[in-house]
Amino acid sequence: MTSGEPRWVFRTDRKATDLDAAAETAYVAYDGWLAKRGIPAEIIDSYLRPSYGSRQIRRDTKRFIVGVHNRYTLAAAKALTGFSKPVLLVRAEDDRIFRAQLFERLAATLPDARLVTVADSSTFVSEDQPAELARLVVSFAAA
Repeated sequence: MTSGEPRWVFRTDRKATDLDAAAETAYVAYDGWLAKRGIPAEIIDSYLRPSYGSRQIRRDTKRFIVGVHNRYTLAAAKALTGFSKPVLLVRAEDDRIFRAQLFERLAATLPDARLVTVADSSTFVSEDQPAELARLVVSFAAA
């Protein structure tokens, strides 16, 4: 539970909003949208704490989320075709926010990409399967 400070949560309707509520309000983490098993309140707080005292951060975050247009991502993807370094793309098997096709397209765009799908995880793979993600990153970095 927070100390009554505004909480910045991403609702399941994918709209960002200010909420003045207990940590349980961050239900998005508990219904599988971000993590399959939920994210403890103190972890959510650590992610969101910088926004508690800054209306500007919350405003800018909301503006970014609402304003992301595919023309930006398509332009970035086009620029990535010239990136020749190895890339590890890790996606969650049960991610309901970032579709598998997006990762597959990105992997096809990058000349030296490896796409790995982590089982039993949602968007925040680092919360659902931290050991597996660490293993993948260490293995990739060592190669």
